[in-house]
Amino acid sequence: MSRARGKTGTADSDIMPIIEEDGHSGRGNLISQEGHFSSSQPSMTSFLDPNGQEQMADPSQVPMNDKQSLCIDILVGGYVNSFVDFFYLTHRAEDESGNRKKISDEQLHHIKDNLSAAEKAHRRGDSDNVLTAYDQLATYFQEAADYKTAIYFFEKCLDIAESMDDLPQQGNANLNLGLTHDAMGDIAAAIKFHERHLQLATEMGDEDRLQAANHQLVEAYRRYAEDHEKKSDDKEAVSLYKKCLTAAANAHDLRSEGLATYRLGLACSASGDKEASIEYHQRYLEICKRIGDQLGEGAACAALAHSFKSIGDKKLAIRYLEKYLDIATRNKQSVAQAEACAALGQIYSEEGEHDRAVTYFEKTFEIARSVGDRKLVDSARINLGMARGNLTMGSYMGVVTDNLPALLKWKTRRVNF
Repeated sequence: MSRARGKTGTADSDIMPIIEEDGHSGRGNLISQEGHFSSSQPSMTSFLDPNGQEQMADPSQVPMNDKQSLCIDILVGGYVNSFVDFFYLTHRAEDESGNRKKISDEQLHHIKDNLSAAEKAHRRGDSDNVLTAYDQLATYFQEAADYKTAIYFFEKCLDIAESMDDLPQQGNANLNLGLTHDAMGDIAAAIKFHERHLQLATEMGDEDRLQAANHQLVEAYRRYAEDHEKKSDDKEAVSLYKKCLTAAANAHDLRSEGLATYRLGLACSASGDKEASIEYHQRYLEICKRIGDQLGEGAACAALAHSFKSIGDKKLAIRYLEKYLDIATRNKQSVAQAEACAALGQIYSEEGEHDRAVTYFEKTFEIARSVGDRKLVDSARINLGMARGNLTMGSYMGVVTDNLPALLKWKTRRVNF
């Protein structure tokens, strides 16, 4: 996972973020140079273990090792707050599921050095180095997939950057918080931080940041919209896909813009807005032609055929299905060919053109057999049988009502009508 880092701002000697007197910190926790701590913010323990269920390793069962010697070194150095945080972070019992990786001796030194550096820099009023140390810690826990701890330190970075009025560092912190929440599966929170990153990039007029923020939002909006589609919340899915489309356009990413347009068209169709669905799929078709995406053209034609059929315009539905079949044939997409032929056969069957329906269903059956898809073969066999039955139904009824000798010959000798 990538992370953001940028140029730091000027240290603010009046207001500084710091670990609380009991060794803990939380979002928005600031301390003045006189050393007055805020008691309204959560400590590290309450932030990472709000229900008090975290199991700690039994000190009597832990042999003397680097973990203990480093704790002693921190205390000897006079960094009491760093000792409390280091002890908590390194004495949490190993996760039974194995999600929390064991901290190596080298990594223990890395954690100890950065906690001590942050406390030392705070005493000097050096906000830049406090932020650097917390960023190093956040990045370590992010890469170790301990996302909750990473968020704790990235939020401290954001607090410091805000106290310094350092817009680039605020942007970095918001980007990293968005990425980390995303990795945790909390897409809603990730979107909030990416949107704030976009707002800061706009204030700074930073084109690179604008691109990065919009790219992150394209993916976040898309996946959040997919979550709502799974819940059959089509209205919210449409809203999110529209945001996804805007972000893709602002990122000047034509391929992502095309995909967002396609998914928006599908969402509009699911919500019952067929006209909007047709409009977005026609736009997607044009984008695919511009970027030379033939498979995308085929998907657009298939979607347009479905939309036109749903509003009763079977003529246009047939036209787009024929285009879909042509693209699938040129690109040797057997399953797509079978789908196009089956859809054409269905329309012609509904229109009473049973000879054409039989022709397309026969093609579907042949392709299905060549692919070896049993489910597709069974479906094609049923459709072909029904189409052939419909084709001969007129002749059969004529014999039944008007030609008794021919009917008897067919019954006794299976002589064709």
